[in-house]
Amino acid sequence: MFKFFTILILALFLFSCSEDKKFLDEVISENLEFFEDGKGIAEKVNLPQDYIALKDNKKILDTNFVNSTEIGLYLNILTLIDKGIISSPKISSGFAKKRILETLEKVEKMETWNGLFFWPYNFVDGEIIAKGDRIAPAVDNGNFSISLATLVGAYQNSDNEIDKKIVSKTEKILDNQKEGYFQIYDGERKLLSAGWDVLNDRRLGYWIDRKMNESRLATIWAILLTDGKIPIDVFINMGLTTETYRLSNGRNIEYYLTWDGGIFQAFYPALFIDEKHLIKNYYKFENFVYAQKDYIDKNWIPSFISASSTPDNGYTGMGVMELAEVVLNFKDAGPYIDFGTPHATALTYMVNPKIALYYLKKIKKDFPKINSNGYGWYDAISYKKGNNSRILSLDQGMFILSFYADYNRKYLKDYLERKGKWDKLKEIYSHFKEEGE
Repeated sequence: MFKFFTILILALFLFSCSEDKKFLDEVISENLEFFEDGKGIAEKVNLPQDYIALKDNKKILDTNFVNSTEIGLYLNILTLIDKGIISSPKISSGFAKKRILETLEKVEKMETWNGLFFWPYNFVDGEIIAKGDRIAPAVDNGNFSISLATLVGAYQNSDNEIDKKIVSKTEKILDNQKEGYFQIYDGERKLLSAGWDVLNDRRLGYWIDRKMNESRLATIWAILLTDGKIPIDVFINMGLTTETYRLSNGRNIEYYLTWDGGIFQAFYPALFIDEKHLIKNYYKFENFVYAQKDYIDKNWIPSFISASSTPDNGYTGMGVMELAEVVLNFKDAGPYIDFGTPHATALTYMVNPKIALYYLKKIKKDFPKINSNGYGWYDAISYKKGNNSRILSLDQGMFILSFYADYNRKYLKDYLERKGKWDKLKEIYSHFKEEGE
């Protein structure tokens, strides 16, 4: 009898795993459709649209601009398709490899400031034109640099001629960024500034000064790219705060505070770096997820929360006010958020796959119109207002790559090891702590 029940439990477990995989494959396939030409990928320039808008599941708006973060995530997705890790009925491996090379050729021709890319680039008559205000932001350049380094790591050991071209072109783009990173380093404050204002020929008047923010990638990359000439102090000097959250069951948990209380500020870098094994008190990251989970459950919110479009097709940079440094420490209350975004839920997969799958299944059940039937999932969901009608490139990229982080982490680690920079990365992360930790 014991043997029978053991076999039965094992069979049920395997069935459950099989069903979860089937569900996840379906969800990924639905959202991957955004990256097909003519959908989320702009015709003529073949780059992602920042976002698209639909009505009755038919596209009614192309935004015709893109930022470098979105280009980087697109390249990372194409890499996984080329290598057969992601399967798409419309994007073949051969097509993906060719598109990677074509995209890099476009990137080479895009106007930059000392190698740093502007935000954003407009699509005009098949051309890619930097927008007039000429801001080169550190955050998007850091994201893009990490995506590019990951791209090199994926192909650096290949003897294929196209792969060699991919590596050569990408490394040249990365090398050209050095001077830009030097220029945005503020030696007096020993922090990286938020970027460069080209029209006024000066650094932006604020700094990357928080560790628990996606922009930490810019600081990390500036140190790595310049071989420490931009000193590790720029990371050490970034602030970090532990807060306590009381769960509904009465238990208190400690978590690291993000600026706006959103998921992606905490977990975007984990798409490329295995931070769990580099950060001493990583449980405070995990607890941030558990705090948000508790918050959305008790406030009848269908999904995890992060910067996203809104149910009314606007945009908000806020997450959960009760978990936001800007609110708790600076009393600058943003709008109350009573809606979620699927990509934030996908990002939690890197912390707890079981939780992520539970909420993704719940989203699909509670919001049968979440899938646009050809373009991906809509970006915002609310029990009061349903789903919105916008789909964002950045959020779609994070959504897809959340389930393949192990691959991109390996590619980036391979790149850094070949460049002799892996130990430096570990040294940087040894300082991911607040005073007294």
